[in-house]
Amino acid sequence: MGNNRSRIHKKKSYMAYIFLGLLALVIVGDAVGAILYLRQGSEVRDQLLQYVSEGTGGSSSFFDILSGQMLYQLTIWGFGLSIIGNIVNAGLVLMRGISAGFNLAFLFSTLGFGASLLWILQYGLILMATVFSAYFSMRFAFLVIHNLIRKRSFKLFKRHLKHYCSQLLIIVVMTLITATVTHIVNPIINDRLTQIASASEVVSVSE
Repeated sequence: MGNNRSRIHKKKSYMAYIFLGLLALVIVGDAVGAILYLRQGSEVRDQLLQYVSEGTGGSSSFFDILSGQMLYQLTIWGFGLSIIGNIVNAGLVLMRGISAGFNLAFLFSTLGFGASLLWILQYGLILMATVFSAYFSMRFAFLVIHNLIRKRSFKLFKRHLKHYCSQLLIIVVMTLITATVTHIVNPIINDRLTQIASASEVVSVSE
């Protein structure tokens, strides 16, 4: 009885370490992305603003946003079916963090704190969905390895696989929420960026 409790406690500790490790990857990615942006000169930043404002002339449809985000999350879930694929998943979480850090630094310097809060809400939800997708996949991989080492029955593996498949519903629901928020927030951010880019063009022409 005591051994079983000890094993359950150890297992929960490993799960917590996995989750904290993924959060650490996001934070490191955020820092790297922000540093990458801040290292750019003012000329490159102006070009980036112009490029972003020109590229946001037509807002993406809800289906385009949903399919793009869903593909990313389902890719993580799919890689979770392979133990080696979880290494790729860790890289995907890190890349999400780098992208978030770069974009956040760009928006803070361009729009200021107030307008950037909308984007923080949007991307915070996306990062949360990504972390949970990766956590589910790594948790599944850990349980598979644990069962192989302890030579557990195939029936237990099927139970873990069934549970992992049911977690796909959570990912889908989270992605539907993030896509909806993105569809609402993106046009607001894009309009503001276009206004700022147009104003800076007028200034440069008058000079």
